[in-house]
Formats: sequence, structure tokens, C-alpha cells
Amino acid sequence: MSKLQKWLKFRKSFLKDKKNFEGYYICEKCGRWVENIEVDHIIKRSIAPDKVFDETNLRLLCNSCHRSVNPDY
Repeated sequence: MSKLQKWLKFRKSFLKDKKNFEGYYICEKCGRWVENIEVDHIIKRSIAPDKVFDETNLRLLCNSCHRSVNPDY
């Protein structure tokens, strides 16, 4: 299994119970409810590759907030 496939499987599992009953996620930075969410690494993968699959190093961000903290993404 490739790194990408491993990540996508992990991401799907991580997001499984994060939606509300209407199918929305909440952004952990701005608090907005959105249909599409980014799983952001708090400590970036390039700095801590060992934390890629560490749930305590992940947060849910809307697209706008994700771009604000990751302008090169």
C-alpha cells in the first residue's frame, strides 16, 4: 500500500464520526460548519514525519482556515 493510500484510509477512519447529524464538520479554528473539511497536521509532516498518523497532531479546518495556516498548500 502506498503512503497516499495509507493516508487516505487513515483520514477516512479519522473523519468517520466527526460529522454532525446533518452531514457537516466544524472548523476547529473559526467554528464554521462546512460540508468539506481539511485534516491539518498541527506539527507539519516535514518537521515531524513520525506524527503523520498521530490523531493528537491533527485538527479539522475549513478550506479558508487551512489556506491561512498553510499558504503554500
